[in-house]
Amino acid sequence: MASLTVRGRVVPRAGRGAGSQTRRSSSENRASTPLHQPVLKRLFSVAAVTSTVPGAILQQVHDWPDEWGRKRLGFEKRLGSLYGQFVIGVLIEDGVKPSITRIRGIAARARATSSSAWAT
Repeated sequence: MASLTVRGRVVPRAGRGAGSQTRRSSSENRASTPLHQPVLKRLFSVAAVTSTVPGAILQQVHDWPDEWGRKRLGFEKRLGSLYGQFVIGVLIEDGVKPSITRIRGIAARARATSSSAWAT
């Protein structure tokens, strides 16, 4: 395979070799959670607890929103509200993630094609 020299350094051409495989796997590793992990497992995880309980405790201490009160019922509403926000965020992320992965793949192929076109 031919290589390209840039500023005295030899740069391998992008193509179907191991370099493009490495690039593709590193872009998939950038995702916050793996695509193959089930949504229900993510909804009932340690991340769900750590995303909701501290915020509910802080809101309870500051009595925000004050319409819910400072008793147990108010804490339950705060906890439920924050967990609902977490669930919506997970569902949106899960729905968008395949599109983002596909766009990254298209961009990687476009970069590989454009760099090989300039190298010839």
